[in-house]
Amino acid sequence: MTEDEGHLNNLAIGHYVVGAIMVALACLPLLHLGIGVAMLSGVLPIKAEVEGDVEAMPSLIAWLISFPAQRVAPRSFRPAAPSHGYPTCG
Repeated sequence: MTEDEGHLNNLAIGHYVVGAIMVALACLPLLHLGIGVAMLSGVLPIKAEVEGDVEAMPSLIAWLISFPAQRVAPRSFRPAAPSHGYPTCG
């Protein structure tokens, strides 16, 4: 393997690592949504230790956790529009 082939191999590995990191970060809104839905459905038990309305606080926290995911997740998985009106291949 020549020096150039070694550099290209390292570059390819770097691209795979960056791609894996991007996939992991792109799944964070889905994780938020899953935790919020689990809290709202009662699968994930959350207990409030405050005086007053005991049921309102966990529900509010669940909605606050899942709301950003409801805003971000649909935009993350939308296909990109072609740029400059040029047709795309495929």
